[in-house]
Amino acid sequence: MTFISKLPPDTDPVVWERAVRLLVTVGRAYGKDPPRIDFRREALKLLDPVAGAIGTVPRVDESPNTATLRSSVWLAQVRFGDAGALSRAKRIFASGQGSIADQRAALDIVGLAADASTFDALLRRAKVAQDPLERIRILRAMALAMDPNLSARMVDVALGPDVPAGSGGQLLDIAGTENPESVWRALAPYLARGPLPIDQQLRWDVISDIAAGSADPTRIDDVRHYGEQDMPADARRPVEAAVASIKLNERVKAGALPDIDHWIASHAR
Repeated sequence: MTFISKLPPDTDPVVWERAVRLLVTVGRAYGKDPPRIDFRREALKLLDPVAGAIGTVPRVDESPNTATLRSSVWLAQVRFGDAGALSRAKRIFASGQGSIADQRAALDIVGLAADASTFDALLRRAKVAQDPLERIRILRAMALAMDPNLSARMVDVALGPDVPAGSGGQLLDIAGTENPESVWRALAPYLARGPLPIDQQLRWDVISDIAAGSADPTRIDDVRHYGEQDMPADARRPVEAAVASIKLNERVKAGALPDIDHWIASHAR
């Protein structure tokens, strides 16, 4: 937090891109815990200078990295509760105006902030999309949903008939990154019935990755049980990597987040 707070707004966009990803990762680690409110407020303060520096309109001579950062900052602002950033995304999505980068970022933001009715509307839009690339972009945006209930619904979508061939695992991975607990619970009935209809190695990696996002120690037994059921003994490295990640997430929740809370309290202004 100290390092990010001292980054000049005009720092190399690759550095800021990494900083934004770190803030998003920490924000996810808070889950629904009450201190997340203070963290989100502080994260927006940290992002304000770089958002002002890069602006909302692309410059003629800007680098591709700056364009990427603009979209990342915009999504992070919405994630952390910036109502103005969300309103702008909704306007661009509804009107279809703006650059291609703006339209794609706006679609992702609409999916990220979706409620049940918006999720349903996006699903209808995906079903009628004739271009497979357009369909997968919409489905990817839906998979970004912050609402745990929508992440759980995304499991049914990803494993259903409306998904382009070969993309179900990717959608599960995206949804699982956002809400690993709700996605794991939604996956459990499918896993009980046998292997998911996904390429074997991808299946093993995706399911292990979803478990790896958890900070719940009970998930360790769950993912090891899955490995015993679906993976040969010599192929269970992803499972053990997931176990290590769960243990790390426990330590982050118990130690690092309180340190961040203390930092925020000491820097309140």
